[in-house]
Amino acid sequence: MVATYREFLIDLYREHLEEASFLVEQRRHLLTDDELPWVQLAEFEDRLEAHLDALVVGGELALEACRAAAADGDPGQLFAAVTVFCRLERAPLLAHVLKVVDLTDADRTAALSEALRYELPVAWRDHCSRAIEQGDDRLVPILAEAMAYRRLRIETSLLPRLSTAPRTALPSLLWCLGRTPAAASVSAVRELIQSDDPATAEAAVRAGLRLRDQPTFHTLTAARGDHHDPIALGLAGGPQMVRALLEALNSSEPTPDVLTGLALLGDLSAVRPLADCLSIEALAGSAAEALRVITGAPLVEDAIILDEISEEEMLPHELAVYRETGERPRRADGQAFGTNVGRVSRDPAVWQDWLNKNASRFIRGRRYRFGECCSPRVLLDCLQSEVFPKSYRPWVAEELLIRYDIDLSFEADMFVIEQRRVLDAARARIEATSGAFESGQWYFGGHLIS
Repeated sequence: MVATYREFLIDLYREHLEEASFLVEQRRHLLTDDELPWVQLAEFEDRLEAHLDALVVGGELALEACRAAAADGDPGQLFAAVTVFCRLERAPLLAHVLKVVDLTDADRTAALSEALRYELPVAWRDHCSRAIEQGDDRLVPILAEAMAYRRLRIETSLLPRLSTAPRTALPSLLWCLGRTPAAASVSAVRELIQSDDPATAEAAVRAGLRLRDQPTFHTLTAARGDHHDPIALGLAGGPQMVRALLEALNSSEPTPDVLTGLALLGDLSAVRPLADCLSIEALAGSAAEALRVITGAPLVEDAIILDEISEEEMLPHELAVYRETGERPRRADGQAFGTNVGRVSRDPAVWQDWLNKNASRFIRGRRYRFGECCSPRVLLDCLQSEVFPKSYRPWVAEELLIRYDIDLSFEADMFVIEQRRVLDAARARIEATSGAFESGQWYFGGHLIS
């Protein structure tokens, strides 16, 4: 009977791990689904929390199931197991995972990193710092990201590793330094801006902007031609950078990042050029979203996102028609196979009509965000909004720091309950700055720029 009951409990804990794994993967997918408002992720997170809590209170048998899942389970189960080890502060169990995990498996590495970012105990800070200083090069980015995500100071242990870290790890380590405000971090970032590796140089610029470093700002705004990082220009640039990105928009192959940069700058001179991009299929989605970010126009449309159907899935007569005419198979009612979605309108005529009718609402020379002159309060409203484009929320949090010197210690992939706590706590602080900044003007590090 004892053995049977023990097996029953272990099976129960395995079921909790399987359900947790499903919800972890579902949440990861929904984080980038613009159709689902960010606050609605709480439903999935609450369900995930119930399974994790059951494992935390399950005692040694639950830990036995977690140890097995960490070794042989899928990435979602590894996430759940590491979460349990962290919450119970079972350092030897986590140390074993770090020792044996296959770091060549991208999915398992991502699951391990994600769990540590959310759950790494503050009490383990010193142990992790020593591991960063002396440990496996492959583990350094994972531990450093976890500590930086939780805003634990790591520059003393991290900076010496920059000279020995593999080049592929440097962008990640620079992301960490951007969340570690120290003079030594600034110096290291400035050096790496000159890297001949584009990914490293770009990450160094973005880290320097987060540190509100004036030389980094001047390096960015002095760049010309192919050296522009559109996102960085959008986060920190002044009015002259609008012209630089509009030139890039008129180039032979503009990228979606250029449109994002223009949206972040929020200058009205970009609105008509962005509307022109609605007619370019490859840019239509990015252009519509950029226009929404600047103007706040509530223009939505119904659309069908076509399912991917391979030739192997087609019936013989469907395949013959497809190869002859290019026409995809349809359902019995004649409709294409796909998912109906609501999205920001991509119809140029609809946008032109709205812009013509609403032009008087906007003032030339001002920066706009979601239809209002940009300010810290407006940016906070965007972060809390359920209709503001979710893909822009990470950049909005960056702006608060880079332009207005307001650090919320916020990441857009935090669990909803934690995001709400951070944003609600920021409201009074940001309202207190209302007299310090002129709405719609250009700032860097809390100071006006021209």
